[in-house]
Amino acid sequence: MKPGRQGKVYPAVWKGQRVVKKEPLKGQEDAISREIKFLKHLVDRHIIQYYADEEDPLVLIMEYAEGGDLESVIPRLEWEEKERIAGEIAHGLSYMHSEGIIHCDIKTENVLLTKQLEVKLCDLGSARSITDTEPCQGTLRWMAPELLEDLTKYTPKSDVYSLGLVMWAMASGKQPTDVTGRNINRYVLSRGRKDILDNVPLEYLRTMQICCDQEPERRPAAIKLSLMKYGPRLKMPISAHFLIFRLAREGDLEMQIKLKTETPFFDDYKMAPEIDLAVNSDAMDLFELGNKYFQGLGFPKDLSKAMELWQKAADQGCEEASISMSSVYFGFKEFKRAKECAQQVSRCPKGSSFLGWFYKEGYGVEKNEGEAHRCFYMAAIEGHSECQARMGVSSYKRGNYAKAVKWYRMALEVPAAIYNLGMMYYEGHGMARDCTEAERLFREAADHGVVSAMRAMSITYFKKKDYARAMEWALKAEDDPDVQNIIGCMYYSGLGVPVNTALALKWFQRSADKGNVHSEHALGKMNKMGYGTKMDLDKAIEYFRKADAQGYAEAACDLVECIQEKDGGKIPANRETLWRAMELGSAEAKAIRIFQGMDDLSD
Repeated sequence: MKPGRQGKVYPAVWKGQRVVKKEPLKGQEDAISREIKFLKHLVDRHIIQYYADEEDPLVLIMEYAEGGDLESVIPRLEWEEKERIAGEIAHGLSYMHSEGIIHCDIKTENVLLTKQLEVKLCDLGSARSITDTEPCQGTLRWMAPELLEDLTKYTPKSDVYSLGLVMWAMASGKQPTDVTGRNINRYVLSRGRKDILDNVPLEYLRTMQICCDQEPERRPAAIKLSLMKYGPRLKMPISAHFLIFRLAREGDLEMQIKLKTETPFFDDYKMAPEIDLAVNSDAMDLFELGNKYFQGLGFPKDLSKAMELWQKAADQGCEEASISMSSVYFGFKEFKRAKECAQQVSRCPKGSSFLGWFYKEGYGVEKNEGEAHRCFYMAAIEGHSECQARMGVSSYKRGNYAKAVKWYRMALEVPAAIYNLGMMYYEGHGMARDCTEAERLFREAADHGVVSAMRAMSITYFKKKDYARAMEWALKAEDDPDVQNIIGCMYYSGLGVPVNTALALKWFQRSADKGNVHSEHALGKMNKMGYGTKMDLDKAIEYFRKADAQGYAEAACDLVECIQEKDGGKIPANRETLWRAMELGSAEAKAIRIFQGMDDLSD
């Protein structure tokens, strides 16, 4: 196992399976942390799978690719395998690019292979977000020419150039040691011709050349190149048709027509109906080709074609295909057929999860909470993180806090589970109370967009009297009615912001419109006192009634007082309101009881 530029890599056993562990070299901690961040986010069959990471010392645990790296197997590859491998590299890159990530260090050493020679892209320590401006730290001899001038000019097309160099390495059996990015095209077409032009299939060479175009905008997108994996469609060696190719490039119209009709290149054959005949019989390839028809990636959108391919994949045991078919049927409200597809793969975690929802909601089957729970549980014990989080909630509701903690810890891929575990620490349920750990988990969940966690962060800072940060977190979750109430309180009381009763009224109104009882009560108070608006007892009574209807005792007191003030002693007619007001100590409610008696009151 070769050492990387950024870390020490070694095989290990983790949870009973062979894995690879990677520890940062001195000064490379940021690179490994970046790799962990990206691998956590990326889930694709052609990208090495993240399993876990450890701190103190920092260790990345990931999938073990038993086939080694591409560089070591090039001498024994057939042309069909080279084309497929190039397509699988492009597939992995197209997925990364769709997620806004650029690899920045594509080379033969960073292309790992399974025992079946399936591609697994690795070593994302140099990867960058498309929006980053930090210089890339890739390997110089594999870089695109624009990066040799400016290391911040990386784009998805920079990865495509490096893919072209990988294709050149597979074709020539050499590494681009003495060939820089500035002259790779000239090398391929002239000095390197004696090495590779006599036996390289035309489509392969042409693909390699356009990938290595000096101008990034002329290079194809990775998603177009990914269809090579569905080959083979290698038509002829260059020795027979190089003259046609050269003349066509020089502008000979007749040769261009001949080239297009007799030697179809990728852009010509990608839409051909014969593509299905070139698809590998592997079920996952059928499934992924179905996805392309479904999404319109490289093909016109064609749902019926997608379903046909998914059915073929499902017939070969592809669980993902059955799940996709179930989702489509569900979208068309064909619940019975959707349930049947899920039933076929009920032994896999995702299928069991789907089936649980059908039983829970009564889609295509009679509602059955017990069967739904069983399906969710089976998916959870098989590692389905969302079902693990669901089992955590179920255990919490039953008061089994220790088991809830266990499930939440297993489901930390789910942001809501991170928040729920934080609440367990905050409340001290199932463990010793630890507000510091709770806050850490709240922050992590909030960074993943969990609104409840943002609210918790706002409340945490509010209790610390750090009102500026409390407001900062509150504004991140401003659509949440509880958070809107908090913001209203801060403007009302001048906490972290200048007192502004008009703005307080606005935030309370937004919150009350969503049924927040505290904001309904606050609006009643403000209308009664004329804060931020003119005094209006009718509106005050309206809001107090809304809050009282939700059982808010303090609103009951204010409602009694407000009616007394408005109607000059008229007794409120609602018995429940008076009891709530009395329990909270309302003098008016007690006076009514003493002088008139509760038994005289109508309901």
